[in-house]
Amino acid sequence: MQTSFFTTVAALAVTAAAAPALQSRETFATWTTSNIQIRWAGHGPINGAQFDISAPAGYIAGAPAFSGTCDVNYGNHEPNGCAGAEGVSALFDDRVNPGIIVYHNFGNTKAWGNSDPLSLFDETVAIPVTHVDAI
Repeated sequence: MQTSFFTTVAALAVTAAAAPALQSRETFATWTTSNIQIRWAGHGPINGAQFDISAPAGYIAGAPAFSGTCDVNYGNHEPNGCAGAEGVSALFDDRVNPGIIVYHNFGNTKAWGNSDPLSLFDETVAIPVTHVDAI
């Protein structure tokens, strides 16, 4: 019985070593926010943010430049449009690991990404663009 246990563990170890490594998600571009204002409930979790965001033309093939101000709140599960930025919307991710998801729709393309969890001390937040989809 003991031999079969060790044989099984050894076989699993060999299989795990032979398995291909997981590939990290491709980052097509990174959007950076500025003038971020984090909102929180005083003693509770972060519940929203307002921030400026922009990207240069061509951050991915065919993408136009954009610049605007986004305002996201906890509990709103639909993306809000960002003032001054055509085709750009944002969403507050969730309350456990509060982050920001930003979408840029242009032509037949949707580019989007999400930030790491926010902290009360963030002055800027990087939004890696990890998804580019045809719409």
